[in-house]
Amino acid sequence: MPSSPPLYTPRYKPGQVICGQGFTVIVTGWTLRQAIAKRLEPSDYAAIGQLYSPTRGISVLVRNLLCNPHVRHLIAIAATPEDRNAGGCACVRDFLPRASRRGRLKPGSDCWRIHSEINGFSRF
Repeated sequence: MPSSPPLYTPRYKPGQVICGQGFTVIVTGWTLRQAIAKRLEPSDYAAIGQLYSPTRGISVLVRNLLCNPHVRHLIAIAATPEDRNAGGCACVRDFLPRASRRGRLKPGSDCWRIHSEINGFSRF
């Protein structure tokens, strides 16, 4: 692993991500990304972003991760009742080890359903 990774480059929704120079992406759910960033040095993280919902945003997260192969770790923080109620972070934690299966939202609208107790999906 290189000692100094390249700057994280969000290709999708770049204005919604705080970029750093580390190897770890932090997903904060409804917790404000700025609240986490102010307690860390930019070298501690590659990016910090919020994931409000398990039905929107996961595909953006995955696409950005694929565009930044230097990322080695993903931390999903569900620190508040709002985070836990929304289920976005829990769904991300389930997505990585369990993956997804082809599904359909409605006729003509294909998606990838995440294997999770949380109803989550991504569109690719």
